[in-house]
Amino acid sequence: MNKRPLVSIIIPTYNRAHLIGETLDSVLAQTYANWECIVVDDGSTDGTTEVMQMYLEKDARFRYYNRPDEHLPGGNGARSYGFKVSRGDYIQWLDSDDLLEEQKIYKQLELLLRSECKVCVSNAVIFVDTPYKGKLKLWSKELNAENVQDALITQKMRWANGTLLIKKEVINPKFWDENLFGGQEWLFHILLSLSLTDKDFCFINDSLLLIRGSHDSITSSINSKRYENYLLARLKLLKFLKIHYPLLSNKYFFVTSRISVKYMRVLINENKFRVIWEYYLFVLNKSLVVAFYFFYAILVFKLFRKDIYLRKCFGKYN
Repeated sequence: MNKRPLVSIIIPTYNRAHLIGETLDSVLAQTYANWECIVVDDGSTDGTTEVMQMYLEKDARFRYYNRPDEHLPGGNGARSYGFKVSRGDYIQWLDSDDLLEEQKIYKQLELLLRSECKVCVSNAVIFVDTPYKGKLKLWSKELNAENVQDALITQKMRWANGTLLIKKEVINPKFWDENLFGGQEWLFHILLSLSLTDKDFCFINDSLLLIRGSHDSITSSINSKRYENYLLARLKLLKFLKIHYPLLSNKYFFVTSRISVKYMRVLINENKFRVIWEYYLFVLNKSLVVAFYFFYAILVFKLFRKDIYLRKCFGKYN
C-alpha cells in the first residue's frame, strides 16, 4: 500500500474497565500501523481511567478524553466529540467491548484506495465471553444490495457499526442523533446511505469484527426504554424523509410502520405511550384514514391484547 492515510479509531466507553483492555489490544494488533485511537469516556466510575493510563503510556497513538458537557450523555455524544477531535482521513467506529480482526483496517483501506469508494463494509461474528472459541454466529447473511438505502430501511440488510471504514469527508456528525439511545446505528447508516450513491460503497464478505454477545454487552438486554428508542429512531427517519425526500417518505411510510409494530406492542403493554403518541400525530398528519385505524388498533390491543389490527393497519391502505 503506497498511500498511508491516517485512520481514526473512535471508541465511546462507559464503565468498561474490565473489557476495554481487550478492545485496545485488538487495536494494537492491527497490521496497518498509521492510526490514532480516540477513547471518549462518557462518565465512567469503575477504573476505566486507570486502564486507559496504562495504554497512553504504552503507545502515543492512543488519546483519551472525557465527554464535554456540550455533548449529551450517551454513546452518540461521545462519538460526536471523538469525531470532532479526530485528525484522520478515515473513520473506524468501535464499541468498547468489541474487537478488530488484526487485518481489518489494512484490508478495507486497501480496497477503498483501489476502488475510490467512500465506505467499505465487512461482515462480523458474534462471540460469547471468549473470542475465537466456541460457536461464532455470523452477523449478517447479506451485506450488499443493488439499492443500499432500500435494503437498510426495509431491514433486508443490516450492518454492525464497527464493520464500516468510512472516508471522513463524507460523514455528517449530525447523523449521530444525541437524543437517541437505541436504533442510532441503524439511523446513522441510513442517513449516510442517503447522502451517497450505491457506487460509493464496497464490501468485504470476510468477518473483520468480533462483537461481544454476552450479558456484558450494553446492547444485549432489551427493555421498554430501548424499544422506545427503536421506535423513535423509525419516527425520526420518517420525519427526515418527509422534509428532505418526500417521495421516499411516501414509499417507506408503510413498510417502516409495519416493522415498528413489534416495538409498539411492547410499549403499549407497559403503558409507555409517549413515543406512541408522537408516532400517532405523525400518522394523523399523513392520513386521517390510517390514523383512525391506528388509534382503533391501539385501543383494541390495550383492552383485549389482540394485535390483529395493529398488524393490519399499516398494510390495509397502501
